[in-house]
Amino acid sequence: MLLWTALQLVSFVSGAKVLFQYRGNRLCSIGPKGSFKYFEGPGFTANDGELSVEGGCLVVNSYPFKQSRSDISDTTKFHLSTNRAFQYKTGKVIVQMTGSAIMHGVEDNPFGEGYALSRIDSRLATSVFGVRDACGQAFNFLIVNGEVSAMIHAPFSTSPGPTVTSTMSYNIPLVNTQAGEEHTLALIFDAAAQSVSWSVDGTIHYTWTVDSQIPQENCVLRWGDPNRFTYPRKFTVGFGNYAGLAYYPPVSAAKAFDVEYKGLVNLPSLPMLLNPQTGEPAEFITDSSEQKARVWDRGAVLRIRDIIVTHNDA
Repeated sequence: MLLWTALQLVSFVSGAKVLFQYRGNRLCSIGPKGSFKYFEGPGFTANDGELSVEGGCLVVNSYPFKQSRSDISDTTKFHLSTNRAFQYKTGKVIVQMTGSAIMHGVEDNPFGEGYALSRIDSRLATSVFGVRDACGQAFNFLIVNGEVSAMIHAPFSTSPGPTVTSTMSYNIPLVNTQAGEEHTLALIFDAAAQSVSWSVDGTIHYTWTVDSQIPQENCVLRWGDPNRFTYPRKFTVGFGNYAGLAYYPPVSAAKAFDVEYKGLVNLPSLPMLLNPQTGEPAEFITDSSEQKARVWDRGAVLRIRDIIVTHNDA
């Protein structure tokens, strides 16, 4: 696997054309005429977070998470993406962020001893940086207290859409970290190789190509028939804070699976979260139906020093 030193990556970026740059020592401009816009869906805006500037960094404080909806869209707590989309058929595009994140309250989750790995379980709370293409595919970094990982996600639709026929998400661990530790994270899009690489502090730890077979042990969500990811030719850049698990109200599917509803999150129904260790549906059911077990005091704080997007035709 190709390894780039930090010096080589900096050299590559410095010799490239700068397409977009944001420095965290000022609040970002949001709106139709600004640099960024909030992610929006039917009936909601992903703006659960306070913005401030501290120590030369933009701080996105989503602690504690607020419960605003009782459906899967409540997992997207805060998300900003560029108004501009980036599209290049040749060369390499590098999307880079320097920043850090802290997850609060994840150790206090109500799932018991089975979730002792709360420092690396991005489903409890996570900060996200990456891109989303015109097809809805996401190529992201996930940052939690103990780990930085790569995430590839896509809802697949019937052509020309809009009916979603399947959904898949893969989480590939990259490096260990500590809460609040700053890293330079870069996604490298190579049009010629049809590949996406994840670089942490100048070293590439994972490369995906259109021919890649991602190990099934990295699959964390699967619904419907398997499908293939495609190379992202046009995308926006975004960041935010997510809750991989959200509150779901009782549904008839609970009876179909003969599961007593206990008031928290995913029953083994669609869409399906998986246990990566077994490949089986993950049941996040607490032993208590009390309200405090449904929404506990957790959240995420993301700090961004800078974001830069560059293109090199070489």
